[in-house]
Formats: sequence, structure tokens, C-alpha cells
Amino acid sequence: MKLKRLDLKSGFRPYIALALIMLILYFSVSPFIKLAATGSVGGFPSPFSGQTGGRGASSGGFSGRAQGETSGAQASGGFSGRAQGTTSGAQASGGFSGRAQGTTSGAQASGGFNGRAQGTTSGAQASGEFRSDRQWTSGAQGGAGGFDRNASGFNSGSGSASSTSGSDVQARVIMIAGVITLLIFIAALYYKRRLTPKIAGAAIVAAGFVMRYGYMLYTPFSVRGHDVGNLNGNGHLAYIYSLYKNFSLPATNSGQFYHPPLNYIFEAITAHFYAFVTHSSDINTILEATRLVPCFASCALLIVLYKLFGELGFNNTAKLTALSIVAFHPTFFILSASINNDMLMIFFFMTAFLYTVRWYRNPTFKNIILIAVSSGLSMMTKFSGGLIVAISGVVFLVALIKGIRSKRFARLIGQFATYAAIFLPLGLWYSIRNLILFKQPIGYVLQLGLNSAMYTGNKSIFDRFLSFPPGDLFSSLYCNPMGDYRLLIYTVKCSLFGEFSFNSSLNILAAVLILLNIIMILLSLAAMIYILIRRRGASAIMRWGFSGLWVLMLASFIYFNIRYPLTCTMDFRYIVPTVISGAAFLGVANSQMRKLDGWLPRVLYYACTFFTIAFSLCSVIFYIL
Repeated sequence: MKLKRLDLKSGFRPYIALALIMLILYFSVSPFIKLAATGSVGGFPSPFSGQTGGRGASSGGFSGRAQGETSGAQASGGFSGRAQGTTSGAQASGGFSGRAQGTTSGAQASGGFNGRAQGTTSGAQASGEFRSDRQWTSGAQGGAGGFDRNASGFNSGSGSASSTSGSDVQARVIMIAGVITLLIFIAALYYKRRLTPKIAGAAIVAAGFVMRYGYMLYTPFSVRGHDVGNLNGNGHLAYIYSLYKNFSLPATNSGQFYHPPLNYIFEAITAHFYAFVTHSSDINTILEATRLVPCFASCALLIVLYKLFGELGFNNTAKLTALSIVAFHPTFFILSASINNDMLMIFFFMTAFLYTVRWYRNPTFKNIILIAVSSGLSMMTKFSGGLIVAISGVVFLVALIKGIRSKRFARLIGQFATYAAIFLPLGLWYSIRNLILFKQPIGYVLQLGLNSAMYTGNKSIFDRFLSFPPGDLFSSLYCNPMGDYRLLIYTVKCSLFGEFSFNSSLNILAAVLILLNIIMILLSLAAMIYILIRRRGASAIMRWGFSGLWVLMLASFIYFNIRYPLTCTMDFRYIVPTVISGAAFLGVANSQMRKLDGWLPRVLYYACTFFTIAFSLCSVIFYIL
């Protein structure tokens, strides 16, 4: 018996319900979780005010004012500076950080430096040196931080020596309670023989929601974020703040302002809604609410994939396996609290993929309009979202060829014209605006230059793209954006932890997660080859749709790294849809192994099921601890 598709009377109802649930929970829970209290959340750099987010931070922190007349000293690391001019600081032993528009200061317990940022970013670290020159600069792992921004800029409180703050613990307790409740519920139904595949699928989606939402609650946007910057700079935060404060698009295309605005518009609206409901005047609290947008996109993606797998006729085993991988993959946890535009783009991208499949099966105007709208919104979120056109375009071409052969293609021409009339204005208007105003080329990407510490063009093609020394996987468990250059190893780690580091107490679990990730990648590649060759249990659009998605992502990723040889271009967030294609192939192959006779298919089925469960559990435990 096949797992029935989610019974939805309206395609928008589950998303509206999800948004309402998230808002109600946030207004209920957020007053008890004060993210600004301490820098207790794990992770490497914090692009805002130098908060490192390292759990178990030994000391440090700083105190300052955005308008700047404060200076301070601490026994082990610390500084205080002004955001507009003079910088002052005191520290136990050496180190300072240079200027960002004239004003960034930093402290270190021993040596090192922090380079230029674009706004007023500061850093603190316990030892050594870390990064410089990437739109924002921040302190590295080990230093303590904590931040509490006020409306006039930023104001940071003292760091914390504890491994986790009270707020951190509260959020994690919520996650543990949610996961345990779901496990008890599933166990009870299983014991009573009332557990159905539909309920199991809903439980997986619910558990994925708990992990994403809980991670978002305990992770400020400045922790494990990219190019966040500050309120007066030109990073993602300033983009949101500009829309929030001025109700207008940026007057420049510098920094992250070159990106299309949809994600930032949604986040600014969310901030205004939060401020209106709560009557809050604290800009820190207000802007933290913007994390609801990427968190919604990460959770809503599970609904999209539930529909997609059902549309493609996945049976129970295939759907549950694929859903589990996506629901518990760490990259979706990390993106759920990141206020940049990646997660929302991925959501619209896969929504367009879903409606492309539906249109292929039922080529109506309704479906092609939905493809055009979701594709346009994907590109209006991030220019690379337009890559979905390559997949939809191939499907359109196949349908057109079939229509020409059957002499029934006139209606298709009208549909294609409708698609273009909707997609092109939605997807390209901001790029054309920037071309006219700033002479910004279509498809422009912000570059860091040859002098960046993240430049990798001085390494050979073999070293960058083909070398894979296994020892490098475990000699340094986390990515080093300032020194790594091996693409394969970097993406394996980055897919699990982002470009960030975690407390050393999690090292064993991190190593296990890396090993399981390698196994899952190999299994998914083997599954893709098997399904493409044997053609069992998968329709043509499933086989070529997901393999096309995988090839498209990989090809664009390699091209991107060749054209822009920098460590930051190796970030896994640029190829997140490959997780979905791999999960789909692995799910279908696993369902086939279950059906086949013989000891080998049976062993493969149990092995795949075991590693899927192990990977999921390890991921959940790592991001709850």
C-alpha cells in the first residue's frame, strides 16, 4: 500500500497554518529566552560586534557604545571602542584589531589580529588569530562574547564563563521535550499497532520542525551567519534595517545590497509585526524576530518535499527514508537561523520544482502560473535561484516536442508566453534596476580579491578539486575558512557544521557525524547510479529530474569555484538541493532493496535503514547538546 499524499484542500493552507503556529510559539516562548544575555551558543565567528558564540568561553567580552565615549579593561581580553572615531582598549596581553571605516577595535588574550570589517565590527579571541577582510570580521572560537545591541548601534555586555546560558538551556529543554514527546507518541502507536505510514511521516516532519525551531530559538542571527555586518554597514543586517527603518530599497549596491530584496522585505515586515504586537522598542529583540523567516522556509520545505515525493509516487519506505534525511540534515538547522537569503531561495526553488512536476503530469495554466511565480520569487530572493529555469526549461522542451509530434502544441505556446510574462519581471526587475542605477552587470557577484586571506587560486586544480586525503577529515574536524582549499573535504564538513567550530566536548560526536555523512553520501551516489541504470521504482521525471538537479547544482558549484577561487565559495549552502536529490534516490533505492529477494538486497536494505537512523539521531543529539 502506498503512502497517500497529504490531504490538503488548498495548497496554501499548510503554509498559513505553519506560519501561525510559529508566530504563536515565538510570542509565547521568546520572552523567556534572552539571546543577548551571553555568548553561549557554539560556533566560530559572529559577524556582529565580535561575539564569538563559543560555548564554554573562558573569558572576555566587551563593553561599548555605538556613539562611543566608553573605554574599558578586563583581566583577560576585552575592549571598548567608539563607532565613529577614536578606539580605545585594554587587554591582558597584546593584540588589537584595525579599522572598519575608522573604528573597529578588538582584543585577544594572546596575539593575533582581526582585520577590516565594513561597519563597526569587533572581535575577541582567547588565542591565536582569525579572519579578516570578508565584509565582516569577527573574533574566533574560544573567546567569550555576548552582545546586546541597542537602537543607536550596538552595546555589548560582558561575556560568560559558563558553558551554556540559562536561555540556552531553556531552548534545548524545549527541543528535548518535543523530540521525546514525539518518540513516546510513536512508540505508543506502534505498541498498539496503530502506527500508519502517514502518521510516521507526519511525526518525522514534526520532529524536523522541533529541531529547526529550537535551533532558531537558541541561535542569534549573529552566530553562524554569513556577512551579517551591523546596522550601519552594508551586510545582511543593514539591508533589513534599511527596509525596516526607511521603508525603501538601498540607495547603493555596495556589500550585500546587490542582492535582490525579497528575503529582506519579508524580514523587515516580520520585524515590524513583532514590534507592533509587543510594543517593543529594543532593536535587538525586534531584529531577532527576523529569524522566523528563514526558519519558516526551512520548515515549509518539509511540506513541499512531502508533496513532491507523493507526486512522484514514492512508496512508504522511499518517502520515509527521504523525509528523514532532509528533516534531520544539519544544514537545514543552520540555515533556519541565518538571516541571509539562502534558505528562502531554496524553499521557492523547490516549490518551483514541485509545480514543474505537477505541470508535466497535468499541463494546465494554473500549474504553469505557479511555476512562474515560484521561480520568479526564487530569483527575486537570490539571483542564483534562477537556475530552476534550466530544469523547468528542459521539461517544457520535452512537452513541446511531444506536442509537436501529436500536433497539439498551440496551447503550450500560450502557456510558455504566460510563464515568461510572469517570471521575467519578477526575477529580473531588481537586477535591471541595479544595472540602470549602478551599472551593476546582470549576474554580478561580490568579490573579495586576490589579497583576501580566503583566496585559493594559488593552489593547483588537483589539490583544490580532486585531492581527498582521509586524514584531513579528522585531523581538524571543522572547516577553516582561512586555510582550507580542498573542495571535497570542505563540503563534507561544511554540510554538517557550516563554516564554524564547536566546543571540543563535542569532538567525538562530530567525528562520528562526519563518518556517517561520508557513508550517506556514498550510499546516495550508489543509489543514483542504480536507479538510473535499472530504472526500477522510479518514473522518468523522478530519475531525470533529481539527477538533473544534482548535476545542475554540482556544475554551477564547480564553475563558481573556478571563477571565484575563494574558501567562501566552497560553502555547502550553495548546493543544498543536492541533499534533496540524494535523499530521493536513496529512498527509492532502499524501497527497491526491501522488495528484492536474496541476502544482498536484504543486507543493503537494513544497512541503509540503519545508517539513515544513525545519521539522523547523531545530528539531533549534536545540535541539542
